[in-house]
This record gives sequence, structure tokens and C-alpha cells, in this order.
Amino acid sequence: MSDDKGYQTIPALMLKHTDYADLLHGRNDIFTMPEALQMCDALEEVVCVWKEGLDAFGLTTQEASASEALGAVITVRMAFHDLQQALPEISRDEATMILKEVARAFMPLSHSYAKTPMLAQWYKTLPVRVAETYNRLRGQR
Repeated sequence: MSDDKGYQTIPALMLKHTDYADLLHGRNDIFTMPEALQMCDALEEVVCVWKEGLDAFGLTTQEASASEALGAVITVRMAFHDLQQALPEISRDEATMILKEVARAFMPLSHSYAKTPMLAQWYKTLPVRVAETYNRLRGQR
């Protein structure tokens, strides 16, 4: 939810009242590829809502950070798609680098809400959720 000026509430920034809530909050129980890809959709929405929230304050510094975060989500989405092959083409080392990039790309989201610890911490946990899901789906391959 946002007000007339476009300011977002904390639950709105966290997508708590959306179809994505189960994928972004609580236990990480994503065990299927469709759910993992839907989580990527949710992450894209998180970035867009975050950017819109800062846009409402007339800021522009979030433009580059939003682009980097969306790019990292696209890359991790491709890594998830790679897992659909019998033998993934992305090596474990490459996957580790992709997952680290997601964490790095989401840091500006977290830092932007440093004075709202609950929100800052939540943004930091999203890449952890991605890594847990990726590693679970990759298994021992």
C-alpha cells in the first residue's frame, strides 16, 4: 500500500499482503522449480517496490542499484533454469559467484533502510533464501 504521495508502508515494501508473501517470509519451503522461479518474480517485485518507495522521496541514487539487483535476479533465474538439465552447465563455483552477486546487489536495499532495522534485516535475508533454495534444488549434482 502506498499513500497519495507514493510512500510505501513496511508491510507493502515486504510484499506481506501479496501472493508472494509465502515465498518471501517464514520458513523457506521452496522445493520445486516453479516455486523457485516464482520466488524470482517476487524478488523482481521487491526491487520494483523498493525503487518506487525511494522514488516517492525524490531520490535518484536508487536507479543504478535497482538495475543491478534486477540483473542479479535475472542471472539467478537463469541458474535455476540451468538446473532443469540432466547435468547443469553452471559449475558450483560459478553458482557460488552468482549467489554472492545477488547478496551484493541487495545490500543497497538493506542499507537504504538502515534506520528501520526490521526492514533492513529482511532485505539482507532475501539472498540467503535464494542461496538456500538454489542449493536445495541443485542437491549433489
